Amino acid sequence: MRETNKMGLWHAFSSTEKEKTMLNEKEFYQYVEANILNYLPEMEGKKVMVQRVKRNNQISMMGLSIGETKNYLVPVLYLEIFYRNYLRGQELSDTMKEFQIMSILRRICFIVWLIMRRIKRC
Repeated sequence: MRETNKMGLWHAFSSTEKEKTMLNEKEFYQYVEANILNYLPEMEGKKVMVQRVKRNNQISMMGLSIGETKNYLVPVLYLEIFYRNYLRGQELSDTMKEFQIMSILRRICFIVWLIMRRIKRC
């Protein structure tokens, strides 16, 4: 898979000892937004948005949504847990691959929710 951005990969910044730095939270979210479609080829051409979302319980979280601009109902993946896993040492590429699995599961749940909503209206 081609990465459009090298941000987020480990890099050495000390000539004597290889110290490693990681992305901060904002950089992580920017990396996800810029590169997620490389890991979700079936979503090519869709609009990617990472933005702060207020949940029903008034807690604000960073959400990733991928969809069409005209569609107001799109599933949201909350990114904080992915960032925590990354901070705990998970490789960035593995974190991005988790989005593939979670995105598929989220879309399935969203479709089921839409179906159940339509059934209740009948």
